[in-house]
Amino acid sequence: MMKNVWNRYKSLALSYVLIKGMLALIIIFAVALPFLSQMYCDTLVAQTADKIKTPLIVSLYVATVPVFLAVLSLDRLLSNIKKDVVFDRANVKYLRHISWCCYFAGAVFVFLGFYIFLSFIIAIAAIFFGLIIRVVKNLFCEAVEIKSENDLTI
Repeated sequence: MMKNVWNRYKSLALSYVLIKGMLALIIIFAVALPFLSQMYCDTLVAQTADKIKTPLIVSLYVATVPVFLAVLSLDRLLSNIKKDVVFDRANVKYLRHISWCCYFAGAVFVFLGFYIFLSFIIAIAAIFFGLIIRVVKNLFCEAVEIKSENDLTI
């Protein structure tokens, strides 16, 4: 029989690497944003490019902030999980932060959608992820309450 080579520690290590990689990508994206937006605008008709270049750059820089904060909250959440601190109020707080960051990024992309229609799809996805994380946050909140009640009865 083949042994299962994937375990909790390897999964946590992979998550850590992915989070650190995401932080690096966000920083690289923020630095390259003027060049990337110029490349995008170069593919458009000159009149359209002039109208959307500033809203595009501003929206993407504004959206970078909640994305960066959400990834930092994910990093802290993962650190707590690594320390075997799972059902804790701090984790509920991190999940709440992540959901609000998704909502804020979604709102930014709704604004950008009036200039670039496909941004509405990104907005819907961000708001949907915020909703999913909100439900998980509510689940964690209930689990923390149950754990604290059980800790008091023992």
